[in-house]
Amino acid sequence: MKNTFLKIGLFVIILGSLFESCDDSFLNLQPKGNYISGYVQYADTNFATIGGYYAIALFRNKSFPFCSQPVKAQIIEDPQNIPKYYRLYWDSADVFYLAVIWKDSFECCPFKLLGTLGCDTSSTCRDYERVAFPNFTGSDYNIVYWADTSKKLN
Repeated sequence: MKNTFLKIGLFVIILGSLFESCDDSFLNLQPKGNYISGYVQYADTNFATIGGYYAIALFRNKSFPFCSQPVKAQIIEDPQNIPKYYRLYWDSADVFYLAVIWKDSFECCPFKLLGTLGCDTSSTCRDYERVAFPNFTGSDYNIVYWADTSKKLN
């Protein structure tokens, strides 16, 4: 009996020292919130194949967000393979609009807006959704966009 209590006591001490030696991040199951993710999918199949690239982009939270350059853009690799998963990282607190763009390789600044979060491919919609960082929602932010760059929204 005394031997059983000794084993239980030793087990409790070892277990307690393991938890004591771990820092808070070991027990913290809350994600950092430094990214958003989701899927992009095209609405047509007339892809541009040369002269630029498709990208998922973050735009500043302002009155006309898509009239300025994105603050961050991530190339959509192999856009014809759908749905395409993306993950965008941002490390400070801020609010953005999210869109799919075509960026010309030969032009310095212009881009073509092909789909937006909240409005997808609608050229008349202005109810764009915003995303905030840090982001702890666990939601997917999905966008349908035009592959045909002549159908640009801007």
